[in-house]
Amino acid sequence: MKRMLAYLLVLATMPCVHAQTTFEMGAGLTASRLWSDGTWYQDKFPHVLHKDAPAFEIGTRTDVLPWVAIDTRAFFLGRFRSDAWAVSDETYDNSSPTGCRGPCSPLLRFIGHGSTAGVSALLELHTTGAWQWGVAAGPVLYRNDWTIDLPEWFPTKGAAIVGPTQYNVHLHATRWSWRHVVELRLTHDRWYGSLAYHHDGVNLHGSDDFFPPLWKSQVTLTVGYRFRKP
Repeated sequence: MKRMLAYLLVLATMPCVHAQTTFEMGAGLTASRLWSDGTWYQDKFPHVLHKDAPAFEIGTRTDVLPWVAIDTRAFFLGRFRSDAWAVSDETYDNSSPTGCRGPCSPLLRFIGHGSTAGVSALLELHTTGAWQWGVAAGPVLYRNDWTIDLPEWFPTKGAAIVGPTQYNVHLHATRWSWRHVVELRLTHDRWYGSLAYHHDGVNLHGSDDFFPPLWKSQVTLTVGYRFRKP
């Protein structure tokens, strides 16, 4: 994956008969697909999830052939937050009217926030003419971070509190990871629009089930402007 990114970056800077490079800036909206019920929130109990956010990007686009372009990007997909009350996993049951198997454990509050950003180099195949439709794909280096605070947390066993002591718990993780992105794009004159799918909700400690961020994947709709060279 790293070699592919380096290859695309080199290809974008190679002299070519048809090569034309433009600088681009865009803004839009990111919509997140969340992990299942029970990851940082529980459907049966009060929660507020801010899973959509403004997104921004800057980059270059190099037309290496009339129907082939290399798009390089640095992007910020947004900041996301959650505020949820939850019982212990041992007692939670979303099919139960009460939300619990038997008695509920005392509610705990989970306050989360995080963001995702990255850089990418995409190979785009597109139509020719005044309106150009294209499909792009390529490697992405993501930076995800996620923080959870549990004010006045206390240990439980089943529905019972274990011990009288309460703690303020603060958990934070950041991870760089290689993934891929797929994008649809429409270009007309100096304007462009794109719809991109990001499979970026990686687990921040490399484990299959430990400390993922709130989001599992994200879709970003962007509108941007192309600054052509004189």
